[in-house]
Amino acid sequence: MSCGRGGGLGLAAVALVGGLIASSGAGGGSGRTVLAVGGQPQQAAAADAAAGAAGSAAAAACTPGDGGLPAPGNPRKDSLSRKPLPIPADMHALYVKAGKEYGLPWELLAGVGMIETGHWSDRGTSSAGARGPMQFMPGTWAGYGIDGDGDGVKGILNPKDAVPAAANYLKASGAPRDYRKALFAYNRANWYVNDVLWYARSYGAKSCDDAASSPQAAAAAGPVAGVG
Repeated sequence: MSCGRGGGLGLAAVALVGGLIASSGAGGGSGRTVLAVGGQPQQAAAADAAAGAAGSAAAAACTPGDGGLPAPGNPRKDSLSRKPLPIPADMHALYVKAGKEYGLPWELLAGVGMIETGHWSDRGTSSAGARGPMQFMPGTWAGYGIDGDGDGVKGILNPKDAVPAAANYLKASGAPRDYRKALFAYNRANWYVNDVLWYARSYGAKSCDDAASSPQAAAAAGPVAGVG
């Protein structure tokens, strides 16, 4: 998902003065250019004001970072030195889908995916023998593996199977009644539980930041009027 912070509602205003095109501002990447006659881009200003209001409303409607999860505590380990990585769009879609299917916050699955393999950027087998994007031990996979893509195979290395399998295991281990208990079952270390919760909150907060600069917020402002 990871789209960049801000920059989604930038505006490049161009003034036509004496036959010269003078830039009166740098945009952030939306591709909208406003031609202002006489240096008075009133329609553009109104559009930007509406877009800003829509973005503020989107941010206000978002509850940053928790998703119903408990706050991370101490001790922590990996999250002290390793920042949350951007989530690839395909992995984010799988987290959201599995979260809806199993009644869990997608941020929880993203936190697990981050600490285990950096959202499948690390494709190795752990020293303990855990495998795949969500790092299942083969014995655990045998009991909780899921055929998420309906191809008839429960593939421990297939994110479409592994992500819902992680949701399946967490729910069977106590989530959402007791998220800490479920995470401790996933990896029996208190620092692991707190790291996952910290990453989950980080991704939740990021999704709220992005809500304010989303295409939906821009669309709420309406089209940018041209010069009549």
